[in-house]
Amino acid sequence: MREHSIGLNLKCFFVFSISLSSIEVHAQIEQTTALLESVRRLEDSGDLDSAVILAQTGIVHARKYNQIDSEIRFHIRYASILGKSQKINECIPIFKKALELALKERDTLLVGRCYLGLGTANHILNMLDSATYFYGLSLLNLRAINDQENLNGLMNNLALLSKKTGQYDKGMTFLHESLKSNIELKDSSAAIGNYRNLALMHSELSDYAEALEYFKLSNEIALKLNDQHQTILSISGIAGTYLLMGDSVKSMKYYQANDSIYLNAIHKDYNDKILELETKFRTTEIERDNALKQTRIETQEQRMIYLYIIAAFLGLSILAVYLYNEQRKKVIRALAMQREQENVQRIEDLLKQQELKSAYAMLAGQEKAHKRIAMELHDNLGSILVTLNMFADTLQKKTKPEDQKKLAQKISEVAQVANEATRKISHSLDSGVLKHFGLETAINELIGALNESETIAVSSHIQITEKLDSELSLNVYRIIQELINNTLKHAHASKITIDLNQIKDHLSLIYEDDGIGFEMTQDQPKGMGLKNLESRVDSMEGTLTIESMKDKGTTTIIEIPIT
Repeated sequence: MREHSIGLNLKCFFVFSISLSSIEVHAQIEQTTALLESVRRLEDSGDLDSAVILAQTGIVHARKYNQIDSEIRFHIRYASILGKSQKINECIPIFKKALELALKERDTLLVGRCYLGLGTANHILNMLDSATYFYGLSLLNLRAINDQENLNGLMNNLALLSKKTGQYDKGMTFLHESLKSNIELKDSSAAIGNYRNLALMHSELSDYAEALEYFKLSNEIALKLNDQHQTILSISGIAGTYLLMGDSVKSMKYYQANDSIYLNAIHKDYNDKILELETKFRTTEIERDNALKQTRIETQEQRMIYLYIIAAFLGLSILAVYLYNEQRKKVIRALAMQREQENVQRIEDLLKQQELKSAYAMLAGQEKAHKRIAMELHDNLGSILVTLNMFADTLQKKTKPEDQKKLAQKISEVAQVANEATRKISHSLDSGVLKHFGLETAINELIGALNESETIAVSSHIQITEKLDSELSLNVYRIIQELINNTLKHAHASKITIDLNQIKDHLSLIYEDDGIGFEMTQDQPKGMGLKNLESRVDSMEGTLTIESMKDKGTTTIIEIPIT
Protein backbone atom coordinates (compact mmCIF):
# COMPACT_ATOMS: atom_id res chain seq x y z
CA MET A 1 0.00 0.00 0.00
CA ARG A 2 2.86 2.36 0.84
CA GLU A 3 4.63 1.60 -2.52
CA HIS A 4 1.42 2.34 -4.43
CA SER A 5 1.15 5.72 -2.66
CA ILE A 6 4.75 6.66 -3.51
CA GLY A 7 4.26 5.80 -7.22
CA LEU A 8 1.03 7.83 -7.36
CA ASN A 9 2.66 10.90 -5.79
CA LEU A 10 5.61 10.63 -8.21
CA LYS A 11 3.24 10.49 -11.19
CA CYS A 12 1.39 13.59 -9.91
CA PHE A 13 4.73 15.42 -9.55
CA PHE A 14 5.73 14.71 -13.17
CA VAL A 15 2.29 15.80 -14.46
CA PHE A 16 2.62 18.98 -12.40
CA SER A 17 6.12 19.69 -13.87
CA ILE A 18 4.90 19.17 -17.45
CA SER A 19 1.92 21.47 -16.82
CA LEU A 20 4.21 24.21 -15.48
CA SER A 21 6.41 23.90 -18.60
CA SER A 22 3.38 24.16 -20.94
CA ILE A 23 2.09 27.23 -19.05
CA GLU A 24 5.51 28.90 -19.34
CA VAL A 25 5.72 28.25 -23.13
CA HIS A 26 2.15 29.53 -23.61
CA ALA A 27 2.99 32.67 -21.60
CA GLN A 28 6.10 33.31 -23.76
CA ILE A 29 4.03 33.01 -26.97
CA GLU A 30 1.35 35.37 -25.59
CA GLN A 31 4.03 37.87 -24.57
CA THR A 32 5.58 37.77 -28.07
CA THR A 33 2.16 38.25 -29.71
CA ALA A 34 1.44 41.22 -27.42
CA LEU A 35 4.82 42.78 -28.31
CA LEU A 36 4.10 42.46 -32.05
CA GLU A 37 0.68 44.07 -31.60
CA SER A 38 2.18 46.93 -29.54
CA VAL A 39 4.77 47.62 -32.26
CA ARG A 40 2.01 47.70 -34.90
CA ARG A 41 -0.10 50.14 -32.82
CA LEU A 42 2.86 52.48 -32.26
CA GLU A 43 3.69 52.37 -36.00
CA ASP A 44 0.06 53.12 -36.96
CA SER A 45 -0.09 56.02 -34.47
CA GLY A 46 3.05 57.59 -35.98
CA ASP A 47 5.28 57.12 -32.89
CA LEU A 48 8.08 55.58 -35.00
CA ASP A 49 10.94 56.10 -32.48
CA SER A 50 9.11 54.11 -29.78
CA ALA A 51 8.10 51.51 -32.37
CA VAL A 52 11.78 50.99 -33.34
CA ILE A 53 12.87 50.47 -29.71
CA LEU A 54 10.04 48.00 -29.06
CA ALA A 55 10.76 46.10 -32.32
CA GLN A 56 14.43 45.70 -31.27
CA THR A 57 13.27 44.41 -27.87
CA GLY A 58 10.96 41.94 -29.65
CA ILE A 59 13.85 40.58 -31.77
CA VAL A 60 15.93 39.91 -28.63
CA HIS A 61 12.93 38.31 -26.88
CA ALA A 62 12.06 36.01 -29.82
CA ARG A 63 15.71 34.97 -30.24
CA LYS A 64 16.02 34.20 -26.53
CA TYR A 65 13.09 31.75 -26.63
CA ASN A 66 13.99 30.37 -30.10
CA GLN A 67 10.78 31.72 -31.70
CA ILE A 68 12.19 31.92 -35.25
CA ASP A 69 8.86 32.81 -36.91
CA SER A 70 8.34 35.74 -34.50
CA GLU A 71 11.96 36.88 -34.90
CA ILE A 72 11.42 37.11 -38.69
CA ARG A 73 8.20 39.11 -38.19
CA PHE A 74 9.93 41.54 -35.80
CA HIS A 75 12.75 42.03 -38.37
CA ILE A 76 10.20 42.76 -41.12
CA ARG A 77 8.29 45.22 -38.89
CA TYR A 78 11.58 46.88 -37.81
CA ALA A 79 12.69 47.30 -41.44
CA SER A 80 9.26 48.71 -42.43
CA ILE A 81 9.43 51.31 -39.64
CA LEU A 82 12.93 52.37 -40.78
CA GLY A 83 11.52 52.75 -44.30
CA LYS A 84 8.73 54.99 -43.05
CA SER A 85 11.40 57.05 -41.25
CA GLN A 86 13.14 57.58 -44.64
CA LYS A 87 16.12 55.46 -43.48
CA ILE A 88 16.04 53.30 -46.61
CA ASN A 89 19.73 52.29 -46.62
CA GLU A 90 19.40 51.08 -43.01
CA CYS A 91 16.26 49.02 -43.64
CA ILE A 92 17.74 46.94 -46.51
CA PRO A 93 20.17 44.88 -44.30
CA ILE A 94 17.30 44.20 -41.85
CA PHE A 95 15.10 42.88 -44.68
CA LYS A 96 18.03 40.70 -45.87
CA LYS A 97 18.50 39.24 -42.37
CA ALA A 98 14.76 38.45 -42.23
CA LEU A 99 15.00 36.87 -45.72
CA GLU A 100 17.92 34.67 -44.64
CA LEU A 101 15.94 33.33 -41.66
CA ALA A 102 12.75 32.89 -43.73
CA LEU A 103 14.60 30.91 -46.43
CA LYS A 104 16.04 28.59 -43.76
CA GLU A 105 12.53 28.08 -42.31
CA ARG A 106 11.07 27.61 -45.86
CA ASP A 107 8.20 29.95 -44.92
CA THR A 108 6.80 31.03 -48.31
CA LEU A 109 4.64 33.85 -46.86
CA LEU A 110 7.50 35.51 -44.97
CA VAL A 111 9.92 34.98 -47.87
CA GLY A 112 7.42 36.76 -50.15
CA ARG A 113 7.04 39.65 -47.69
CA CYS A 114 10.85 40.03 -47.38
CA TYR A 115 11.27 40.20 -51.16
CA LEU A 116 8.40 42.74 -51.29
CA GLY A 117 10.17 44.92 -48.71
CA LEU A 118 13.50 44.73 -50.58
CA GLY A 119 11.73 45.60 -53.84
CA THR A 120 10.02 48.61 -52.26
CA ALA A 121 13.31 49.88 -50.74
CA ASN A 122 15.15 49.61 -54.07
CA HIS A 123 12.13 51.24 -55.78
CA ILE A 124 12.41 54.27 -53.46
CA LEU A 125 16.18 54.45 -54.08
CA ASN A 126 15.41 54.43 -57.84
CA MET A 127 17.32 51.14 -58.29
CA LEU A 128 14.69 50.01 -60.80
CA ASP A 129 16.39 46.81 -62.03
CA SER A 130 16.85 45.52 -58.47
CA ALA A 131 13.30 46.56 -57.58
CA THR A 132 11.93 44.64 -60.59
CA TYR A 133 14.00 41.59 -59.63
CA PHE A 134 12.84 41.49 -55.99
CA TYR A 135 9.21 42.27 -56.94
CA GLY A 136 9.32 39.29 -59.32
CA LEU A 137 10.53 36.93 -56.57
CA SER A 138 7.87 38.31 -54.20
CA LEU A 139 5.16 37.75 -56.83
CA LEU A 140 6.33 34.14 -57.30
CA ASN A 141 6.09 33.34 -53.57
CA LEU A 142 2.89 35.28 -52.74
CA ARG A 143 1.03 33.77 -55.69
CA ALA A 144 2.12 30.30 -54.57
CA ILE A 145 0.08 30.72 -51.34
CA ASN A 146 -2.54 33.10 -52.82
CA ASP A 147 -1.83 35.85 -50.26
CA GLN A 148 -4.26 38.40 -51.73
CA GLU A 149 -3.64 41.13 -49.13
CA ASN A 150 0.09 41.44 -49.86
CA LEU A 151 -0.45 40.66 -53.57
CA ASN A 152 -2.71 43.72 -53.91
CA GLY A 153 -0.05 45.98 -52.42
CA LEU A 154 2.58 44.38 -54.68
CA MET A 155 0.38 44.96 -57.77
CA ASN A 156 0.08 48.68 -56.90
CA ASN A 157 3.88 48.93 -56.48
CA LEU A 158 4.44 47.18 -59.82
CA ALA A 159 1.96 49.59 -61.43
CA LEU A 160 3.89 52.62 -60.07
CA LEU A 161 7.18 51.06 -61.24
CA SER A 162 5.73 50.50 -64.72
CA LYS A 163 4.49 54.09 -64.79
CA LYS A 164 7.92 55.39 -63.81
CA THR A 165 9.51 53.44 -66.69
CA GLY A 166 6.85 54.61 -69.16
CA GLN A 167 5.15 51.17 -69.44
CA TYR A 168 1.61 52.48 -68.93
CA ASP A 169 -0.14 49.45 -70.48
CA LYS A 170 1.72 47.10 -68.17
CA GLY A 171 0.94 49.34 -65.18
CA MET A 172 -2.79 49.38 -66.02
CA THR A 173 -2.77 45.57 -66.26
CA PHE A 174 -1.41 45.35 -62.70
CA LEU A 175 -3.99 47.88 -61.44
CA HIS A 176 -6.88 45.99 -63.09
CA GLU A 177 -5.67 42.72 -61.50
CA SER A 178 -5.52 44.40 -58.08
CA LEU A 179 -8.96 45.97 -58.63
CA LYS A 180 -10.50 42.60 -59.53
CA SER A 181 -9.08 41.05 -56.35
CA ASN A 182 -10.30 43.95 -54.15
CA ILE A 183 -13.80 43.67 -55.62
CA GLU A 184 -13.83 39.92 -54.88
CA LEU A 185 -12.61 40.61 -51.33
CA LYS A 186 -15.21 43.42 -51.02
CA ASP A 187 -12.44 45.82 -50.00
CA SER A 188 -14.12 49.03 -51.19
CA SER A 189 -11.48 51.39 -49.72
CA ALA A 190 -8.70 49.69 -51.70
CA ALA A 191 -10.86 49.68 -54.85
CA ILE A 192 -11.19 53.50 -54.58
CA GLY A 193 -7.41 53.79 -54.74
CA ASN A 194 -7.27 51.45 -57.79
CA TYR A 195 -9.85 53.53 -59.68
CA ARG A 196 -8.08 56.80 -58.83
CA ASN A 197 -4.65 55.46 -59.93
CA LEU A 198 -6.17 54.24 -63.21
CA ALA A 199 -7.67 57.71 -63.72
CA LEU A 200 -4.30 59.38 -63.12
CA MET A 201 -2.57 57.08 -65.65
CA HIS A 202 -5.20 57.81 -68.31
CA SER A 203 -4.90 61.52 -67.55
CA GLU A 204 -1.12 61.43 -68.12
CA LEU A 205 -1.81 59.76 -71.48
CA SER A 206 -4.26 62.64 -72.29
CA ASP A 207 -7.13 60.11 -72.34
CA TYR A 208 -9.34 62.48 -70.32
CA ALA A 209 -12.67 60.74 -71.04
CA GLU A 210 -11.44 57.44 -69.51
CA ALA A 211 -9.79 59.34 -66.64
CA LEU A 212 -13.11 61.09 -65.90
CA GLU A 213 -15.00 57.74 -65.78
CA TYR A 214 -12.54 56.22 -63.30
CA PHE A 215 -12.61 59.35 -61.07
CA LYS A 216 -16.42 59.16 -61.03
CA LEU A 217 -16.34 55.45 -60.10
CA SER A 218 -13.98 56.19 -57.18
CA ASN A 219 -16.26 59.06 -56.07
CA GLU A 220 -19.34 56.83 -56.24
CA ILE A 221 -17.80 54.26 -53.86
CA ALA A 222 -16.45 56.98 -51.53
CA LEU A 223 -19.98 58.47 -51.20
CA LYS A 224 -21.42 55.02 -50.38
CA LEU A 225 -18.79 54.57 -47.67
CA ASN A 226 -19.36 58.14 -46.43
CA ASP A 227 -15.57 58.60 -46.60
CA GLN A 228 -15.11 62.37 -46.81
CA HIS A 229 -11.34 62.23 -47.35
CA GLN A 230 -11.65 59.90 -50.37
CA THR A 231 -14.62 61.93 -51.67
CA ILE A 232 -12.55 65.13 -51.58
CA LEU A 233 -9.71 63.45 -53.54
CA SER A 234 -12.09 61.99 -56.14
CA ILE A 235 -14.03 65.25 -56.71
CA SER A 236 -10.72 67.15 -57.01
CA GLY A 237 -9.72 64.68 -59.75
CA ILE A 238 -13.05 65.19 -61.57
CA ALA A 239 -12.74 68.98 -61.38
CA GLY A 240 -9.14 68.91 -62.60
CA THR A 241 -10.00 66.57 -65.50
CA TYR A 242 -12.87 68.83 -66.65
CA LEU A 243 -10.44 71.75 -66.54
CA LEU A 244 -7.98 69.84 -68.76
CA MET A 245 -10.87 69.05 -71.15
CA GLY A 246 -11.62 72.77 -71.42
CA ASP A 247 -14.98 72.65 -69.60
CA SER A 248 -14.36 75.37 -66.99
CA VAL A 249 -18.06 75.56 -65.96
CA LYS A 250 -18.25 71.92 -64.80
CA SER A 251 -14.78 72.21 -63.33
CA MET A 252 -15.84 75.19 -61.16
CA LYS A 253 -19.04 73.35 -60.12
CA TYR A 254 -17.04 70.38 -58.77
CA TYR A 255 -14.44 72.62 -57.11
CA GLN A 256 -17.24 74.43 -55.22
CA ALA A 257 -18.76 71.09 -54.15
CA ASN A 258 -15.32 70.00 -52.97
CA ASP A 259 -14.91 73.16 -50.83
CA SER A 260 -18.30 72.51 -49.17
CA ILE A 261 -17.36 68.92 -48.28
CA TYR A 262 -13.96 70.07 -46.99
CA LEU A 263 -15.54 72.62 -44.59
CA ASN A 264 -17.99 69.97 -43.30
CA ALA A 265 -15.09 67.60 -42.72
CA ILE A 266 -13.24 70.21 -40.64
CA HIS A 267 -16.37 70.81 -38.52
CA LYS A 268 -16.90 67.07 -38.03
CA ASP A 269 -13.25 66.58 -37.08
CA TYR A 270 -13.61 69.32 -34.41
CA ASN A 271 -16.68 67.59 -32.91
CA ASP A 272 -14.92 64.22 -33.06
CA LYS A 273 -11.98 65.59 -31.07
CA ILE A 274 -14.29 66.90 -28.33
CA LEU A 275 -15.99 63.47 -28.18
CA GLU A 276 -12.57 61.80 -28.08
CA LEU A 277 -11.52 63.88 -25.04
CA GLU A 278 -14.73 62.94 -23.22
CA THR A 279 -14.19 59.28 -24.07
CA LYS A 280 -10.59 59.40 -22.82
CA PHE A 281 -11.81 60.85 -19.49
CA ARG A 282 -14.29 58.01 -19.06
CA THR A 283 -11.68 55.48 -20.19
CA THR A 284 -9.24 56.69 -17.50
CA GLU A 285 -11.78 55.93 -14.77
CA ILE A 286 -12.44 52.48 -16.22
CA GLU A 287 -8.69 51.76 -16.44
CA ARG A 288 -8.28 52.74 -12.78
CA ASP A 289 -10.99 50.25 -11.76
CA ASN A 290 -9.43 47.59 -13.97
CA ALA A 291 -6.02 48.21 -12.38
CA LEU A 292 -7.49 47.55 -8.91
CA LYS A 293 -9.08 44.32 -10.16
CA GLN A 294 -5.81 43.28 -11.79
CA THR A 295 -3.93 43.85 -8.52
CA ARG A 296 -6.35 41.49 -6.71
CA ILE A 297 -5.94 38.87 -9.47
CA GLU A 298 -2.13 39.10 -9.30
CA THR A 299 -2.24 38.65 -5.50
CA GLN A 300 -4.32 35.48 -5.92
CA GLU A 301 -1.94 34.21 -8.62
CA GLN A 302 1.03 34.84 -6.31
CA ARG A 303 -0.61 32.72 -3.61
CA MET A 304 -1.16 29.94 -6.15
CA ILE A 305 2.53 30.09 -7.09
CA TYR A 306 3.50 29.63 -3.43
CA LEU A 307 1.21 26.60 -3.26
CA TYR A 308 2.83 25.18 -6.41
CA ILE A 309 6.30 25.66 -4.89
CA ILE A 310 5.27 23.86 -1.70
CA ALA A 311 3.79 21.02 -3.76
CA ALA A 312 7.01 20.83 -5.77
CA PHE A 313 9.12 20.51 -2.61
CA LEU A 314 6.85 17.73 -1.34
CA GLY A 315 7.13 15.96 -4.68
CA LEU A 316 10.93 16.25 -4.62
CA SER A 317 11.03 14.77 -1.13
CA ILE A 318 8.94 11.80 -2.22
CA LEU A 319 11.14 11.40 -5.30
CA ALA A 320 14.31 11.39 -3.15
CA VAL A 321 12.95 8.49 -1.05
CA TYR A 322 11.97 6.58 -4.17
CA LEU A 323 15.42 7.13 -5.75
CA TYR A 324 17.16 5.89 -2.62
CA ASN A 325 15.20 2.61 -2.78
CA GLU A 326 16.07 2.21 -6.49
CA GLN A 327 19.78 3.04 -6.09
CA ARG A 328 21.14 -0.48 -6.68
CA LYS A 329 19.14 -0.98 -9.85
CA LYS A 330 20.27 2.39 -11.22
CA VAL A 331 23.96 1.60 -10.58
CA ILE A 332 23.61 -1.61 -12.62
CA ARG A 333 21.79 0.22 -15.42
CA ALA A 334 24.43 2.98 -15.41
CA LEU A 335 27.28 0.47 -15.77
CA ALA A 336 25.49 -1.31 -18.61
CA MET A 337 24.82 2.01 -20.34
CA GLN A 338 28.47 3.03 -19.93
CA ARG A 339 29.66 -0.20 -21.58
CA GLU A 340 27.17 0.33 -24.40
CA GLN A 341 28.37 3.93 -24.90
CA GLU A 342 31.99 2.73 -25.00
CA ASN A 343 31.06 0.24 -27.72
CA VAL A 344 29.23 2.94 -29.68
CA GLN A 345 32.23 5.29 -29.33
CA ARG A 346 34.57 2.55 -30.53
CA ILE A 347 32.41 2.00 -33.61
CA GLU A 348 32.27 5.76 -34.31
CA ASP A 349 36.08 5.99 -34.05
CA LEU A 350 36.45 3.15 -36.54
CA LEU A 351 34.02 4.88 -38.94
CA LYS A 352 35.92 8.17 -38.64
CA GLN A 353 39.20 6.37 -39.37
CA GLN A 354 37.59 4.80 -42.43
CA GLU A 355 36.34 8.22 -43.59
CA LEU A 356 39.85 9.65 -43.21
CA LYS A 357 41.28 6.76 -45.19
CA SER A 358 38.74 7.42 -47.95
CA ALA A 359 39.59 11.13 -47.98
CA TYR A 360 43.33 10.38 -48.14
CA ALA A 361 42.70 7.89 -50.93
CA MET A 362 40.74 10.52 -52.89
CA LEU A 363 43.52 13.09 -52.42
CA ALA A 364 46.12 10.51 -53.48
CA GLY A 365 44.01 9.73 -56.56
CA GLN A 366 43.87 13.41 -57.45
CA GLU A 367 47.66 13.74 -56.98
CA LYS A 368 48.16 10.71 -59.20
CA ALA A 369 45.86 12.25 -61.84
CA HIS A 370 47.82 15.52 -61.75
CA LYS A 371 51.10 13.65 -62.25
CA ARG A 372 49.58 11.69 -65.12
CA ILE A 373 48.40 14.93 -66.76
CA ALA A 374 51.87 16.48 -66.36
CA MET A 375 53.41 13.37 -67.95
CA GLU A 376 50.88 13.55 -70.80
CA LEU A 377 51.78 17.21 -71.38
CA HIS A 378 55.51 16.47 -71.40
CA ASP A 379 55.66 13.11 -73.18
CA ASN A 380 52.63 13.03 -75.46
CA LEU A 381 51.61 16.60 -76.29
CA GLY A 382 55.21 17.84 -76.12
CA SER A 383 56.49 15.27 -78.61
CA ILE A 384 53.53 15.97 -80.93
CA LEU A 385 54.30 19.70 -80.92
CA VAL A 386 58.00 19.02 -81.62
CA THR A 387 56.99 16.86 -84.60
CA LEU A 388 54.61 19.57 -85.78
CA ASN A 389 57.37 22.19 -85.54
CA MET A 390 59.79 19.93 -87.47
CA PHE A 391 57.26 19.46 -90.31
CA ALA A 392 56.67 23.23 -90.42
CA ASP A 393 60.43 23.91 -90.80
CA THR A 394 60.70 21.26 -93.55
CA LEU A 395 57.70 22.74 -95.41
CA GLN A 396 59.56 26.07 -95.78
CA LYS A 397 62.46 24.28 -97.50
CA LYS A 398 60.31 22.32 -100.00
CA THR A 399 59.85 23.94 -103.38
CA LYS A 400 57.86 21.34 -105.26
CA PRO A 401 54.06 21.66 -104.93
CA GLU A 402 53.62 17.90 -104.54
CA ASP A 403 56.07 17.75 -101.63
CA GLN A 404 54.44 20.79 -99.99
CA LYS A 405 50.99 19.18 -100.33
CA LYS A 406 52.16 15.92 -98.68
CA LEU A 407 53.79 17.80 -95.79
CA ALA A 408 50.67 19.98 -95.32
CA GLN A 409 48.57 16.80 -95.09
CA LYS A 410 50.93 15.39 -92.43
CA ILE A 411 50.82 18.69 -90.46
CA SER A 412 47.00 18.56 -90.49
CA GLU A 413 47.02 14.96 -89.20
CA VAL A 414 49.50 15.77 -86.42
CA ALA A 415 47.45 18.86 -85.45
CA GLN A 416 44.31 16.68 -85.10
CA VAL A 417 46.25 14.32 -82.81
CA ALA A 418 47.37 17.33 -80.71
CA ASN A 419 43.77 18.61 -80.52
CA GLU A 420 42.52 15.20 -79.30
CA ALA A 421 45.29 15.01 -76.67
CA THR A 422 44.45 18.53 -75.46
CA ARG A 423 40.75 17.62 -75.16
CA LYS A 424 41.56 14.54 -73.03
CA ILE A 425 43.82 16.57 -70.73
CA SER A 426 41.12 19.28 -70.39
CA HIS A 427 38.57 16.62 -69.49
CA SER A 428 40.92 15.27 -66.79
CA LEU A 429 41.36 18.76 -65.34
CA ASP A 430 37.57 19.27 -65.27
CA SER A 431 37.10 16.27 -62.92
CA GLY A 432 38.47 18.04 -59.83
CA VAL A 433 36.81 19.44 -56.73
CA LEU A 434 33.65 20.42 -58.61
CA LYS A 435 33.04 16.87 -59.88
CA HIS A 436 33.77 15.11 -56.58
CA PHE A 437 32.30 17.56 -54.09
CA GLY A 438 29.93 19.87 -56.02
CA LEU A 439 29.63 23.61 -56.69
CA GLU A 440 28.65 24.59 -53.13
CA THR A 441 31.74 22.94 -51.58
CA ALA A 442 34.03 24.48 -54.20
CA ILE A 443 32.65 27.98 -53.52
CA ASN A 444 32.91 27.49 -49.74
CA GLU A 445 36.57 26.41 -50.11
CA LEU A 446 37.26 29.56 -52.13
CA ILE A 447 35.51 31.75 -49.52
CA GLY A 448 37.36 29.98 -46.69
CA ALA A 449 40.71 30.69 -48.32
CA LEU A 450 39.82 34.39 -48.73
CA ASN A 451 38.68 34.71 -45.08
CA GLU A 452 41.84 32.96 -43.84
CA SER A 453 43.94 35.47 -45.78
CA GLU A 454 42.35 38.27 -43.66
CA THR A 455 42.49 40.62 -46.66
CA ILE A 456 38.70 40.80 -47.06
CA ALA A 457 35.60 39.48 -45.26
CA VAL A 458 33.33 37.23 -47.34
CA SER A 459 29.84 36.06 -46.30
CA SER A 460 27.56 33.84 -48.36
CA HIS A 461 24.19 32.17 -48.58
CA ILE A 462 24.05 29.21 -50.99
CA GLN A 463 20.90 27.16 -51.59
CA ILE A 464 21.20 24.54 -54.36
CA THR A 465 18.37 21.97 -54.24
CA GLU A 466 19.40 19.72 -57.16
CA LYS A 467 22.67 18.42 -58.60
CA LEU A 468 23.83 20.71 -61.42
CA ASP A 469 25.42 19.82 -64.74
CA SER A 470 29.24 19.81 -64.47
CA GLU A 471 29.67 22.37 -67.28
CA LEU A 472 27.14 24.72 -65.67
CA SER A 473 28.82 24.32 -62.25
CA LEU A 474 32.24 25.10 -63.73
CA ASN A 475 30.96 28.21 -65.53
CA VAL A 476 29.24 29.55 -62.37
CA TYR A 477 32.41 28.87 -60.35
CA ARG A 478 34.54 30.73 -62.93
CA ILE A 479 32.06 33.66 -62.89
CA ILE A 480 32.37 33.97 -59.08
CA GLN A 481 36.18 33.78 -59.39
CA GLU A 482 36.13 36.58 -61.98
CA LEU A 483 33.87 38.78 -59.78
CA ILE A 484 36.11 38.27 -56.73
CA ASN A 485 39.19 38.99 -58.85
CA ASN A 486 37.65 42.28 -60.09
CA THR A 487 36.78 43.29 -56.51
CA LEU A 488 40.28 42.56 -55.18
CA LYS A 489 41.94 44.42 -58.09
CA HIS A 490 39.76 47.51 -58.41
CA ALA A 491 37.11 47.97 -55.69
CA HIS A 492 39.23 48.56 -52.51
CA ALA A 493 36.39 46.77 -50.65
CA SER A 494 36.35 45.40 -47.10
CA LYS A 495 33.37 43.07 -47.48
CA ILE A 496 31.85 40.78 -50.12
CA THR A 497 28.38 39.16 -49.98
CA ILE A 498 27.47 36.21 -52.24
CA ASP A 499 23.85 34.95 -52.55
CA LEU A 500 23.39 31.91 -54.85
CA ASN A 501 19.90 30.37 -54.97
CA GLN A 502 18.31 27.72 -57.18
CA ILE A 503 14.69 28.80 -57.80
CA LYS A 504 12.75 26.22 -59.84
CA ASP A 505 14.26 26.28 -63.34
CA HIS A 506 16.95 28.95 -62.91
CA LEU A 507 19.96 29.99 -60.82
CA SER A 508 20.01 33.45 -59.23
CA LEU A 509 23.38 34.99 -58.25
CA ILE A 510 23.57 38.30 -56.36
CA TYR A 511 27.16 39.49 -55.76
CA GLU A 512 27.76 42.66 -53.72
CA ASP A 513 30.81 44.53 -52.47
CA ASP A 514 31.15 47.73 -50.41
CA GLY A 515 33.98 49.16 -52.51
CA ILE A 516 34.45 52.53 -54.21
CA GLY A 517 32.03 51.68 -57.04
CA PHE A 518 31.94 53.58 -60.33
CA GLU A 519 29.68 55.76 -62.46
CA MET A 520 27.61 53.72 -64.95
CA THR A 521 27.96 55.31 -68.41
CA GLN A 522 27.24 53.85 -71.87
CA ASP A 523 30.49 55.08 -73.46
CA GLN A 524 32.64 53.67 -70.65
CA PRO A 525 35.21 51.14 -72.12
CA LYS A 526 34.85 47.57 -70.87
CA GLY A 527 37.84 45.77 -69.40
CA MET A 528 38.89 42.21 -70.20
CA GLY A 529 37.33 40.90 -66.95
CA LEU A 530 33.91 42.36 -67.76
CA LYS A 531 34.07 41.06 -71.33
CA ASN A 532 34.90 37.54 -70.06
CA LEU A 533 31.99 37.78 -67.61
CA GLU A 534 29.53 38.83 -70.34
CA SER A 535 30.82 36.08 -72.65
CA ARG A 536 30.30 33.35 -70.02
CA VAL A 537 26.79 34.57 -69.14
CA ASP A 538 25.82 34.82 -72.82
CA SER A 539 27.10 31.28 -73.48
CA MET A 540 24.61 30.01 -70.88
CA GLU A 541 21.78 32.21 -72.28
CA GLY A 542 21.67 34.14 -69.01
CA THR A 543 21.16 37.79 -68.12
CA LEU A 544 23.69 40.13 -66.46
CA THR A 545 22.83 43.35 -64.58
CA ILE A 546 25.44 45.58 -62.90
CA GLU A 547 24.42 48.45 -60.62
CA SER A 548 27.00 50.77 -59.09
CA MET A 549 27.35 54.31 -57.76
CA LYS A 550 30.50 56.12 -56.75
CA ASP A 551 31.41 55.32 -53.10
CA LYS A 552 28.26 53.12 -52.84
CA GLY A 553 29.72 49.74 -53.83
CA THR A 554 28.70 47.49 -56.72
CA THR A 555 25.88 44.94 -57.10
CA THR A 556 25.95 42.29 -59.85
CA ILE A 557 22.78 40.26 -60.57
CA ILE A 558 23.02 37.20 -62.83
CA GLU A 559 20.10 34.96 -63.84
CA ILE A 560 20.97 31.64 -65.54
CA PRO A 561 18.34 29.19 -66.87
CA ILE A 562 18.72 25.50 -65.91
CA THR A 563 17.85 23.24 -68.85
